[in-house]
Amino acid sequence: MTASVRSLRRHLGGPPPRIHDPELWRPAAAELCRSHGIHLEVRGLRSSLPDYVRFVVGRQAQVRMVPSRSLAALYQGRGRKLAC
Repeated sequence: MTASVRSLRRHLGGPPPRIHDPELWRPAAAELCRSHGIHLEVRGLRSSLPDYVRFVVGRQAQVRMVPSRSLAALYQGRGRKLAC
């Protein structure tokens, strides 16, 4: 679990425990997509470390997101229509 998620949980009205756990929604989302003929792929994302450092010191306005094995902070889904 990321520090940002832990921090949000500490504040009154923050998200309930385990709401950010992709293992809770990913199987259901994959099955729903499959029932409509779509294969769902999910991958994690994280900030590019060199870009993030340049952003913090004010030398860069944007930070690229790069693939990550972890789904703990950010994730991205892509659907592909299955062959008929």
